[in-house]
Formats: sequence, structure tokens, C-alpha cells
Amino acid sequence: MKKLYYLLSIILLGSGFSSFSQTAVIQNNAFQPQEKISYSVYYNVIGIYINAGSATFITSGEKLQDADVYHVVAEGSTNPRYDWIFKVRDRYESYFNTTDLQPVKFIRHINEGKYKKHEEVTFNQQANTAITNKGVYRVPENVQDVISVMYYARNINYDQYHKDDKIPFSMFLDDKVYNMYIHYMGRRKNDDLGNRRCESYSCSCGKPDYCWQC
Repeated sequence: MKKLYYLLSIILLGSGFSSFSQTAVIQNNAFQPQEKISYSVYYNVIGIYINAGSATFITSGEKLQDADVYHVVAEGSTNPRYDWIFKVRDRYESYFNTTDLQPVKFIRHINEGKYKKHEEVTFNQQANTAITNKGVYRVPENVQDVISVMYYARNINYDQYHKDDKIPFSMFLDDKVYNMYIHYMGRRKNDDLGNRRCESYSCSCGKPDYCWQC
């Protein structure tokens, strides 16, 4: 039943390898402070979909180190009625600049079954470093954390791309830089959103077990 955890992980994080740079986003046109996004996570058991958990993303505007930042709190949890099988209570926080959407600070508190972990990362974009409780790590320009990259992806100008184009980016997680890409899947209409035109894309490192799709 660890698939319950993997379902939440698809929403909350991606994974990959190596490193390479990405193009910085100049302006945010996709979201505002006080935005809240909620997901319900379902698990397919012999053809029956069970409400296995939920995830929420809440955005606020704050000051950090005298700079204006967006503060996103993402929480993922399994449905309490299934905690006896595998309990997940995860909390991720990202602080990133309002000007270029580059991360300043990242906090991750993991509570998954018997596995517990607390991680804090401070980014110095000028020096291209990430500071954790284990040391100082070199990172490429415009590196993202696992939460900020979702808001970065929402602000890409997809007009300059074609269907099936791959847009590279770098992400720092677990004291490593991961090499990933956004697979642009084109525009589509979403009936659930009032037949609005939406950009469709997935985030991947080439391994199908670690990706997310919007």
C-alpha cells in the first residue's frame, strides 16, 4: 500500500539526476497571494477508486530578509481512515522572490509511516549555492526547489514552444541537483473549468515513476 505515498509524491515532488540550467522567469502572471489549490488523491483498488488522501497548496505574500517573497505551504496527507495501512503527514514550504520566482528558502518536514525527516535549505542565487544542515553545495543558475518549480512552470511563455517540446530545469533536493525537464503537451480545453483553454504539461526526469502532470 505504499502506492498511497507515491500518489501524494506525484503531486508534491519529482526526481532526477545531474544538473543543467534553465531560463529565469521575469514576471509572474499566473497566480496571486491568498491562492489556495486543493487536490483529492484516489487509489485504484480492483477497479474501484478510493479517496486515499489530499494535498493543498496555499500562497501568501511575505517579507524575508527585507525582500518581497511568495510563501507557499504545501501539505499532503493520507485519508485518516487509512492511516492504519500507511500514514502520511507531509509539509513543504517554499519562499521565492516575487521578481524572478527564484527560491530563497525551502523547508520540508516528512512524516511517512515510520520515516521522519526535517530539511531546511537556504539559497544564495548570487553565489549559486544551497546551504543545508549538511554543508554548502554548488548549484546552477536559476535552480528551483520542488515547490517553487510548480509556480515557475505556470509562468512559462508557452507561445514560444511547440507540442512535445522539452523545457529543461534544475532542482535541488536531498543535497543534490537533479536534471529534469517539462514536457509541453500543448493546449486543451478543460470542461471542468468552464471550457477554458489550458496549457498541458508534465514534469519528468525520464523515469515514469517520478513525474507530475497539469
